[in-house]
Amino acid sequence: MSTRELDRVGASMYFSEARTMIGLLLAEIEKIAEASADWVKQHAIADAQARVESHDDFSHETFGNALNAQVNRQFEVYVAFGALLGYWARLSLLFHPASRDAWTKRRGELLREVFLLEDDTLLANRSFRDAWVHFDERLDDAFRDGRLGNRLIFVTHERASDATRNSVLVVDVEALELHYYPQRGRRAEAGSR
Repeated sequence: MSTRELDRVGASMYFSEARTMIGLLLAEIEKIAEASADWVKQHAIADAQARVESHDDFSHETFGNALNAQVNRQFEVYVAFGALLGYWARLSLLFHPASRDAWTKRRGELLREVFLLEDDTLLANRSFRDAWVHFDERLDDAFRDGRLGNRLIFVTHERASDATRNSVLVVDVEALELHYYPQRGRRAEAGSR
């Protein structure tokens, strides 16, 4: 194996990769924000219909359309988070390689220096990505611990705290926060605005 030093040409490949991943991350964040805003709007419409006191004032069509729109936005948020985490992982590994190879570790150090990143950036924290990728293990833990009520739930900010008691992954759609268990029995949050 070569011990060739990273030069400008080689570094440009890594810079291009980082720029692409950052652009893709920002695009997914925008999709999440747009879907979140519409989810909140549809939630308010459905909630208003649910609170109508007179049966004559209740619109099954309005209520049903709002609930269906919420489900569609939830799907969009979920898909966007999956894509975002793929891009996040690639960016994370550029700056904070998991490899024990000395050359690869040095490449990560050099890129952090050039991009003026500390060694303990948010990109170095892989707990959310791990919780997402190893979701089966989080389900196992929740079931064994007797706290499995929902595998995934989308809620308003006021319901987020309660939802975390019996849900493996909680998406606070208003605050754009994710509540999850990164390791057995420990609650965490990621992705707040």
